[in-house]
Amino acid sequence: MDENILKIVGGIKEIASGILEKDINIVKGFSQRQIENLARQTFVVKINIASGKYSEKQMKYFLNELKLMTQNFVDSLIGIIKVTIEKLWNAVVRFLYEVLGAVV
Repeated sequence: MDENILKIVGGIKEIASGILEKDINIVKGFSQRQIENLARQTFVVKINIASGKYSEKQMKYFLNELKLMTQNFVDSLIGIIKVTIEKLWNAVVRFLYEVLGAVV
């Protein structure tokens, strides 16, 4: 993979990991592909903006697409976090009930 794309992927991972206080690597498959696609698209848009290949309308379109891709990525992470929290909550409650000897 191109060094520039790897830098973007690394930056996205660092930001997401810092905010979530987790390593983004726990999010398998889909999220990894989303990050790589976001990095690739960002790099392509950057090159085309720098070279003047985009009209104003095209630039706005591709910047909006990056915004939408980012929102989809974040929404995916939110969904995964919600599921993880629900699983954790259920496991803790189940454990506490077992400790108390209650019927679960």
